[in-house]
Amino acid sequence: MRQKQIRIVQCKHSIWGAKLDADVIADTIGAMEIYRTKFLGEMTRTLTFRLIVVTNGSFTSKARWEANQRDVELVGDAELWKLLEATPCTPAEVEMMESRRLATMRDVLAGIKALIL
Repeated sequence: MRQKQIRIVQCKHSIWGAKLDADVIADTIGAMEIYRTKFLGEMTRTLTFRLIVVTNGSFTSKARWEANQRDVELVGDAELWKLLEATPCTPAEVEMMESRRLATMRDVLAGIKALIL
């Protein structure tokens, strides 16, 4: 049986041009482990998690090395702009997505359960 994948995206806003260090990778991995343990329980056996860290800044070479070692995808600066340019949206669409993002954890869990059933 092929496992289903859930992408967990951690967004880190920074001052434009700032570089995020390896501690951001460690913090994000720790947060994901707490999330998995607290909210997903037994479902983690049938799911594969892909961790992605996105920033409007960039990453230090140490952060990139750490992310590579821990299989964390990094999206920053130039990569982020490319994605944004490839995905144009209106202010109304941004507002709609923000409303959806604010869904309760119960809604998120229901969506994950539906995914794996």
